[in-house]
Amino acid sequence: MVVVNIKKLTREEIIENARQIRDEVAKVAIETEKRGNISDEIVKKLCEAGFFSAMTPSEFGGHEMPLDVVFDVCDYIAQGCVSTAWVTCLVSVHNWMVGLFPWEAQKEVFADNNYNLVSATFSPKGKAIKTQDGYTLSGRWPFITGVKHDSWVIVGGMYLPNSTDEKPVPKVFLLPQKEVEILDTWYVSGMKGTGSNDIQINEVFVPEYRVANLIDLLNGNSPGSKVLKSTNFQWCVAPVTALSGTAPAIGAAKRVIQIYKDKLHSFLDKNVEVRQTALVRLSDIMVRLETMELLMQDSIKDMMLKTETASLTLNDRAKYRVQCTLAVKECKSIINEVLDVMGSRSHYLTEELQRFARDIAMIYSHIMLDFDGANEVYGKLQLGLPHNTPII
Repeated sequence: MVVVNIKKLTREEIIENARQIRDEVAKVAIETEKRGNISDEIVKKLCEAGFFSAMTPSEFGGHEMPLDVVFDVCDYIAQGCVSTAWVTCLVSVHNWMVGLFPWEAQKEVFADNNYNLVSATFSPKGKAIKTQDGYTLSGRWPFITGVKHDSWVIVGGMYLPNSTDEKPVPKVFLLPQKEVEILDTWYVSGMKGTGSNDIQINEVFVPEYRVANLIDLLNGNSPGSKVLKSTNFQWCVAPVTALSGTAPAIGAAKRVIQIYKDKLHSFLDKNVEVRQTALVRLSDIMVRLETMELLMQDSIKDMMLKTETASLTLNDRAKYRVQCTLAVKECKSIINEVLDVMGSRSHYLTEELQRFARDIAMIYSHIMLDFDGANEVYGKLQLGLPHNTPII
């Protein structure tokens, strides 16, 4: 599904659209979870709101906005439904990722519109064999968010050379969704509405112009960075993914704090004294969340500035990922603390508080937001030790 969206929007207009849609997605959040996917109607509204064209190249009519706009959008939407915010966040970023591919691929994806619906996983679980004009790709990938709605898919795979003198090379492949098989596997405790099913690809041909080197994309040295004017397309993939993926966690924690405040206000309305411990807890969680939000805003600004000035280092990239994992960990702690004191009714499946708790647990388990893994890599860099992951 693609809704034509060529109108230029300001950042204020896009963020206001997120405020407006927040309440709409909240009303259908239970249905979204039961369905295991966002409805076609909500996807259409997300398209019309301009979220998916926020980061696409201006050469195709996209808005080419800074990363903090998508962060704010997904923060607002998560206050209504975390699953919807996660899909919005990823599809927006995946449209930006299309801008990292060779020019011919970008023209194909954005041929009729300034965005498309794109799923992605950079995990190199596929195997690619070189052919005359491209590659033959096979494999199975988990966690493909929103794939039932999307028109294009980006997946990682290892190019396996015929010669023993060459080493396997991790690459990313862009192909139409109609060429992949969607497997019904998304039966989970949290983030149910994201529809993050597995996909299977069996010996599908991918032309050379829809293939890029994964390491180049991770280092901000993509084919797209050489043909597009904006420095936005020199951003490194891992920091962008981690920083944007933190927004739904921030939004979820904001909504949970509001639920807690409303509960305390209800005591006051009934002339029931609010205990001192409740007031201390409220102040504590509010300041902790505000601190994490400021940290994320500062990290995004720092990443964009250092990219523009060509001063971004590997140490910076590793630090951003640690900061993101810290923010999600803190959001998870805040939500669970509120759940612990809100009584047994909060655990009913119809109550939004327990849904936020399950959703944040799922976000916290994401490989990009792995607290221990991120800190291990950052610690190694501080001691000059070799690290063993490209996810920075």
